[in-house]
Amino acid sequence: MTNTPDNISIEIISIATGKITHADITGKPEPTAFNKRSILGPAMIGENGIEGDSLGTPRKLGIKNHAVYVVPEQTISYWGEKLPHMELNPGSLGENLVISGIDEQTVNIGDLLRFADVELKVIQPRIPCYKLAHFLKMPQSFPYEFLKSTRTGFYCAVSKAGKISQGEKGNLIKTTSPHISIERFIELTQFANDASALRELLGNHNIIDGWKENIQKRIDKIETQKTKSKSKWASVKCAKVVNEGDDVKSFHLEFNNEISLPARGGQFLSLCLERDGKDIVRNYSVSAVNNSDIVNSGHMRISVNLERSSDGRIGTVSGILHSEIQAGDIIKSSSPAGHFVLPADSDVCDILLLSGGIGITPMLGMLWDAVSQKNKSRFRLVHSVRAKSTIPFANELSKLTELLPNIKIEIFNTGNDIKNEHNLSINSGRLDLSKIISEAPKSSRIYVCGPNNFIKQTVSNARDCGFSGPSLVFESFGGGIQETKGSDSEIIHRVLFANSGISTVWQAGAGSLLDLAISNGINVEYSCRSGICGSCAADILSGRASYPPEIAREEGSSGKILLCSAIPQEDIVIDL
Repeated sequence: MTNTPDNISIEIISIATGKITHADITGKPEPTAFNKRSILGPAMIGENGIEGDSLGTPRKLGIKNHAVYVVPEQTISYWGEKLPHMELNPGSLGENLVISGIDEQTVNIGDLLRFADVELKVIQPRIPCYKLAHFLKMPQSFPYEFLKSTRTGFYCAVSKAGKISQGEKGNLIKTTSPHISIERFIELTQFANDASALRELLGNHNIIDGWKENIQKRIDKIETQKTKSKSKWASVKCAKVVNEGDDVKSFHLEFNNEISLPARGGQFLSLCLERDGKDIVRNYSVSAVNNSDIVNSGHMRISVNLERSSDGRIGTVSGILHSEIQAGDIIKSSSPAGHFVLPADSDVCDILLLSGGIGITPMLGMLWDAVSQKNKSRFRLVHSVRAKSTIPFANELSKLTELLPNIKIEIFNTGNDIKNEHNLSINSGRLDLSKIISEAPKSSRIYVCGPNNFIKQTVSNARDCGFSGPSLVFESFGGGIQETKGSDSEIIHRVLFANSGISTVWQAGAGSLLDLAISNGINVEYSCRSGICGSCAADILSGRASYPPEIAREEGSSGKILLCSAIPQEDIVIDL
């Protein structure tokens, strides 16, 4: 028969089947029927697939819609070139049939593969899971590459049961319009964020109801995300701006019922400011809240250092705050979040606060909380600063020594000599972290905040002295901590899951952000674990994450990440 647009000649190149076995894929035995063997003789096909074949795991859309997995011969050749380490024999991709004469561009959802005794209806593309990478000896990210290529093959339902044979010829019968090819179906349902195009698929009679439900969920997710991106920020009023000296300014923010209160000193706010048509988000610690000595009721204070790079350039957001924001201006802010706060229990204990530079701001927030709560714990604040003309918050620190009966404050200044106007304990030169930490009672709780190098050294010294776990809490400003263990360097980043209010630490080798979320008891929707299905997508409020090279997708740079594949590149806040 001559090929026409609605009738294309095809041929069965190979037939393969496989029974369920168990394989150690993720550290435990899992059922799989991936490994299939070639059949030379005729094969009987029923409504559940080829006789002697199995599906390894249950399918949400039912076994009948996954009855026969077909891969075009061109697709086998394509992956043969891409995977030179693998010898792709019949069944190597887990396929039942290899068929010539067609590809994912020419086959539409709803088309029929018609042979003498058998008729198969094209239902859907293959959406691979993590098992594909295991059996093809590829990185965990490979299923994403597989799907992104659109060279996936497709699943068929059995419209007419009977026998088929290797070498048997048949025809691809085109379905009635509207047509949607396997390639286009993958692009729209797996990678595009085009709600309008997806809605058109809902009216396509060739697409089964189960897929239409999935498509509707994706539409809902796209639209919810658009709404959420507009509403996740509250508008707060800047009530007052205070110059604290040495390039530090405090901003007193007046909150309304859009913000979840109460806040606690030491938590942080995410501020969203616009520059050149783009939103820029930064986090700032709450340096005082609901304390009549410092801020009015319903107000929170953040204190911002004017950041400068080594070549003198001003930080974008700190520059906007310092030069443009005035009393009466409106700023977009998140609710307060984070667990860098004093312990909630009322037990009297020893608390050592170690701060460097602008890292003093959450310490101030915690100490003002202690004043409000009449906390009788024994506090020792040791602060390292490189003063230019003054020590920011010197007057405030002096006031805290009057209000807290059990506090000792020591300042180590590595900058210019300054006049001590507030009778503080100011020492010239660097502080001896090892000595200070070794002097702390073993039952102490140690809080550390400051630049990364400061935290690296402080945390290392604290651990050498036996402090760890809940007794050692640290928070950094900027791109994470480099911690030396013997000859190995281990990257550590702080991760805040903002909606859950859970602050934790990610360490190199600890897995993906999804693994971190699950280990911290956060309920996350996920499925493929391979960067494909998109069900684990979440917004980044601040910070950066990266993927393996194969999963460098646009979502990673537009404020959205796939938790199952992403790892942080710096301290990060996730809207989860």
